[in-house]
Amino acid sequence: MAEEEKRWRVRPEQVALKAAAAVVFALVALRGDAGFVLLGGIIALALTALAVRDILVPVRLAADQEGITVVTGIAGTRRIPWAEIKHIRLYKSRRLGLPSRLLEIDTGDSLHLLSTHDLGAPPEAVERELRTIRLGATGRPEDAAGRQGDAVQRPGDVIRRRGDVIRRPEDGETR
Repeated sequence: MAEEEKRWRVRPEQVALKAAAAVVFALVALRGDAGFVLLGGIIALALTALAVRDILVPVRLAADQEGITVVTGIAGTRRIPWAEIKHIRLYKSRRLGLPSRLLEIDTGDSLHLLSTHDLGAPPEAVERELRTIRLGATGRPEDAAGRQGDAVQRPGDVIRRRGDVIRRPEDGETR
């Protein structure tokens, strides 16, 4: 029975949008003053580079029973076995009032952040699928160090459960 690999890729509509925007900036830059020619040209070049990268390496993340493959740098890839992955989690933040969600894959020596645009899917859904694939591959929901779950808690860490804040006692401290 062949191993099934799950892939997440940049959506073709995004590639087309980047290419179209690059053409528009290039055309406008050619008709503008000297300052705008430089600025418009740089923007057009950057958008073209991003579109070419999306064409050359559309798959940003792939997972199977052995591990994952992620894009690194401009167009490189890196194969990471499940045993080397310390954490898979969802990173949420707000910037300028807008919510941001990223899939975070931590190997201890490298950190891979993938957005909805990179994955072509919500990071929450990809995180759940990766956990399912990892569980099927390893047979247990443990990280590489053998601890349960993906969060490493240390003495003194703050733990949030159901809205309550609980502080773990320090070593030697009693509750």
